[in-house]
Amino acid sequence: MDTETDACSGIVPTHLATGVGAGVDVSIDVRAVIRDVARTPVHPDAIARVAARIAGALAISVLGLTGLLLLRVDLVLHIDTWLTAGEPYKRWPTLAHLAHTLDYAGQRGIMVPVLLVFAAYATFRVRSWRPVIVVGFALLSVNIVVGAMKYITARPSPRLGPAPLFDPHIVGTVGLFPSGHAANAVLIWGVGVYLGYICLGWSHRAMKRGAWTVAIVAFVVSACSLFQQYHWPTDLAAGTMVGGAILAATVAADRWRPGWFLPLDFATRDLINSRRRRDSLDA
Repeated sequence: MDTETDACSGIVPTHLATGVGAGVDVSIDVRAVIRDVARTPVHPDAIARVAARIAGALAISVLGLTGLLLLRVDLVLHIDTWLTAGEPYKRWPTLAHLAHTLDYAGQRGIMVPVLLVFAAYATFRVRSWRPVIVVGFALLSVNIVVGAMKYITARPSPRLGPAPLFDPHIVGTVGLFPSGHAANAVLIWGVGVYLGYICLGWSHRAMKRGAWTVAIVAFVVSACSLFQQYHWPTDLAAGTMVGGAILAATVAADRWRPGWFLPLDFATRDLINSRRRRDSLDA
């Protein structure tokens, strides 16, 4: 057997890999072994712990940013004011119209029904209420957290006045910190990708593409909102982190004991086999 060809192909003769005599003609595909090890399913508890840590880190970051705004740190307020200077939505009305359209990707009234339809389809596919429970938990959590923070902080729009929290003109009403659109863009699209993976047998490569899609949608929604001066930059940063924290908390809660809602029945085994086939085609 040609040693150079073996090195390039990743196939190692058994007598070189194990010390067996040269008469044995069985070969080991090292790349296939490494690929199989990399695709070995991770224990749900391990995933839950990582997701919980991510959720905690993002929650602490949101609290830290809120604290900086409460203390009225000059640097933070100057950055907010500098990034919202001028009125670009008036100077470029065509771009403003485009930004308004793209901003729908984070609008609750549009994206929540889409996610509910997707969850219903996933529920039908796996014959389990798990997708609906995951979506319900995520949406309820983001509405409670974002709604409470908006009501408590009472922050006005960049179009109305200065950046500090607790504006006396809107105290007792719903403010703009954090951005609900930014939170929805991360959470709704992220939950959709997660359901596609656990319920519809999406491959690991499809998951990576889905994660990039979530990041791009979140960036576009935040950029459009900033262009139209619907929110301060810190509103958008906080909203993105809140959405990410609740997404991670949802994954942690679901993966802690996934068997509660989705036992390993024939439908689940079919999905696992389907994902393995897709991974082998993607390789």
